[in-house]
Amino acid sequence: MTELSDEKILEAYLSNDLNKEIFKTLDKNDWTTPQKLRFFDIVFTVLDVVSHYEWSWVKKWDYLKSYLAQLSADYQKVVVFFANVIAENRLDIIDSDNKSLLVFLKDLDYEKNNTVDNEILKSQKIGSDLKKIVEGFCHVRGFVKSQDEIINDFVSENEAEIRKRIAPETLITSNQELQSLISTHINDYLKHDIELDGGYRYLWKNDNPLKEIEAQPFIKILLNKYCYDSKIYISRESKVANGNVDFTFTDGEHRICLEIKNAHHENVEKAVNTQLTQYMDGDKTKHGIYLILWYKSDNGFLRPKDYKTINDLKTKVELNIPEGYNIDVIIIDCKEPIMPSRNKTTRA
Repeated sequence: MTELSDEKILEAYLSNDLNKEIFKTLDKNDWTTPQKLRFFDIVFTVLDVVSHYEWSWVKKWDYLKSYLAQLSADYQKVVVFFANVIAENRLDIIDSDNKSLLVFLKDLDYEKNNTVDNEILKSQKIGSDLKKIVEGFCHVRGFVKSQDEIINDFVSENEAEIRKRIAPETLITSNQELQSLISTHINDYLKHDIELDGGYRYLWKNDNPLKEIEAQPFIKILLNKYCYDSKIYISRESKVANGNVDFTFTDGEHRICLEIKNAHHENVEKAVNTQLTQYMDGDKTKHGIYLILWYKSDNGFLRPKDYKTINDLKTKVELNIPEGYNIDVIIIDCKEPIMPSRNKTTRA
C-alpha cells in the first residue's frame, strides 16, 4: 500500500477554515506542497507543546527554542506568527504559563534564538522552583550553583530524576503506563480527529471502507507526532511471531502492540485472542491495544450484521481477552457523521 501523498495529508489540515486562509497566504508566496505540509506540521507541533503537553513551563520553553532553532530566522517568524493566530482563534489558552509562552515566542530574538532566560525563570513560579531544585542537586554534587552551563549539563544528564520531582506523571516506568498513554491519546485525540474533525473521509474509497492495511498509513500519521514528541518510537508492520503486528510502540525499554481490525472482519471477535496475543508473545509483552474501525450506518454501509451497536461488539470482544493479557479494546466510529461538529482545539 502506497503512503498517502503530501496533497492528501494536506487536505486533512485544510478541513478548517482558518487553516485554508493560512494556506492561501502561503500559496501567494509560492510555497510548494511539501513546504506547506512541513509548515503545518511545525506549527501544530508548537501548538501541541504549548497547550497539550503536561511538561513543566521551563521544559516547554527549552524544547520550543531548540525546535525552532533548526529553522531559519525568517521561517521561525512565520511559524510563530501563525501559531499565535491559530492559538488566539482556536485554543482555550487559560493557563497563565501557556499565555506567557506565546508572548515569549513573539519576543524571541530569531537571529540568536534567545531571550533573557533568567528573567523568564524569575517570572514563573514553576520556573523558579525548577531552578532551585536543579541548583540544590548541583550543590550536593559539589558543583558551583551560579554556573548556568553546569546546570544545563546537569539537567540533560539527570532529566529522569528531575522529572520525578517536578512531573512524575510524564515518566514511563512500565508497559502498563505506556499502554495507558497510547490508549488515552487514541481516545482523546485520534477518535476526535476521525469522528468529529473529518478524518473519517480518508478511511473510505469509492464508498467502501479501506482494508485494515490500507488504513494503517493514515492512522500512523495521526499517531506519529504524539509519539515523536513523547519520545516513543512507533513501528509499522513489525515482524513478530508468525506474522506482522500492525504497530509496536516502545520508549526503548517498554513495549506494547496494537492491532487494527475492521468491525466487519469475519474474525473481529476472535482475533484479540489469537492474532494479537501471538504478536504480543512474540514482542515479549502482555500489554496491547485492539483498535477496531466501525463503518456501519443505518443508511449506508450495513456491516457487520452480527452486531447492532459499537457497545455490542466491544462487549463481545472483551469477553475473548484471555487471562494474563492486558488489552484495551477501542472502537472508532468511522461512518460519516450526520451533523459534524468542530472543536476549537482541533488541529486540522
